[in-house]
Amino acid sequence: MKTLTLTVALLYLGAMATVVGADDYYWIESTGGDYGTADNWSPSGPPDSSDDAYFELDDIYTVTFDNNYAVERMRADAGQVSFDLNGYQYDVTWETVGDDAVFIGDCNAVELTVFNSGSIFTGNVIIGREYGSHGILNIDGADTLWQVRRDPNWYSMFIGGNGWGELHVSNGGTMDFGAGSVATHYPSKAFVTVDGLDSLWRVDGFLAMGDSGIADVRVTNQGAVNVSRCDMANNPSAQVFMTIVGKNSENNSEFYLRSFSETSLTIGRFGSAHLTCLNNGKIINEGNLALAAYPGSVGELTLSESSADIWRSAAIGGTLTAAGGTAVVNLLRDGKLNVGQYDPNNMVVWPNGTINLREGELNLDVLDEMHLLVLHGRLAGVGTVIANVLNPDGVVAPSGGFNLSSQDIEIRSDYTQGSAGRLEIAITQVPYTDPPQSYYGRLAVSEGGVATIDGFLEVTLNDYVPDEEESFTIIDAPAGVIGRFLNTPDDVYVGPSGTFDVQYFSDSVVLTNYRSQACIDPPQADLNGDCRVDLLDLAMMAAEWLIDGRS
Repeated sequence: MKTLTLTVALLYLGAMATVVGADDYYWIESTGGDYGTADNWSPSGPPDSSDDAYFELDDIYTVTFDNNYAVERMRADAGQVSFDLNGYQYDVTWETVGDDAVFIGDCNAVELTVFNSGSIFTGNVIIGREYGSHGILNIDGADTLWQVRRDPNWYSMFIGGNGWGELHVSNGGTMDFGAGSVATHYPSKAFVTVDGLDSLWRVDGFLAMGDSGIADVRVTNQGAVNVSRCDMANNPSAQVFMTIVGKNSENNSEFYLRSFSETSLTIGRFGSAHLTCLNNGKIINEGNLALAAYPGSVGELTLSESSADIWRSAAIGGTLTAAGGTAVVNLLRDGKLNVGQYDPNNMVVWPNGTINLREGELNLDVLDEMHLLVLHGRLAGVGTVIANVLNPDGVVAPSGGFNLSSQDIEIRSDYTQGSAGRLEIAITQVPYTDPPQSYYGRLAVSEGGVATIDGFLEVTLNDYVPDEEESFTIIDAPAGVIGRFLNTPDDVYVGPSGTFDVQYFSDSVVLTNYRSQACIDPPQADLNGDCRVDLLDLAMMAAEWLIDGRS
């Protein structure tokens, strides 16, 4: 495992002007040419392994490698230069810890493209080092490799030090380094793309994706990112947007994290991070997942027609042991989140965490063992949950749209609602219907699961007034319903705008016999919305006594 330690001072220790004993060789042929041609260099070259190579012409040109070469350090700091490796190897031998060997966009704007197979092996690399610089590195083509490694030691890469850094890997190229950061310092920016079959961005150790700046990462057309451990939006100033877009094939665009023994993916550590996976893209995380790990952070995971496999545990809105920031998991149509395949454990949804189902699926039963989904936050929408669902003090809110084929949250196991938990039901008018029609969410407990209910029911009417004879099955559990809601004394629910009779059957809970009853002046201490203050409101307060929503 590689550990990244980076300060502003370390970036500047790498300035090539500080090297003692090396000769500086400048490429001077603006039309390009062979690397080994002496007249293409000043002084007459080429440089050897104890010298430094500079590519600073403000022109568009190609340097063609006609043999294997080595230099001590290299800087590209102007123009558009291409390295036609032609199957050869280029070594940049500087290996001092904390010092950079390669500078791409040191102070100015430059684009360096490496292509036509061959390999480059270097020490530390920085792209976009100074404020105002803009460095671009393109790795293009099959068997074209840039490895930040001097055998046997791995080194680091910084994409956007203080300036703007870009890395683009395409058409089967490979970028491989030991550890590093993307958008290292505020207000740096970084843009990374990995595009095409067999295109690979690999990090042997830790990656800070969006350390303090703004990072935009896109993986497309069967490209792959493979990292041991990744923190997205590492510091409060960081913003990260990562998008994975697949194709209709088995070998698809992928984000793979290899560290099994720890939280190997954090989406929003102290800053704001958004990870989106679309169109058969894949996320595979061998360790734990944390969204919005610490207070003040923001984390969002969106899956649509794609999947994320989390081999161990997951925390939404915090870490596995404590609440953190604001987190949302969006499981859109055919989006699948699988948790706990190799280490059955809990999935925790903290107070500022939300799982939005929009015809997606959450599966915690991959090993045919029922895992717990502990809800301190919110589970809402329409979709499928394959897990035991424990709702001690959170919210479950089945709510679809009138144009969806289902309005259910289907739980394919047991549902247990605690004394401070809430089931929220919204009954909504279908637009432009005459006479008015409605749709509403339902909790469907299937696959032999039992619904055990306690706590509170909350019913909202959205632009719809039910008839007295209408009924609404809000819980359907063929294997059994146990218990009653605390706020339905005498099997009557009193809400802000009216009253329902609540019918408890052995396999369902039904609302019926609506009576309009406006609450003219709701008491401030009416916590359950029944227009009166009683022991039920006291029970709600007691269930959350001394809870501090700031921590």
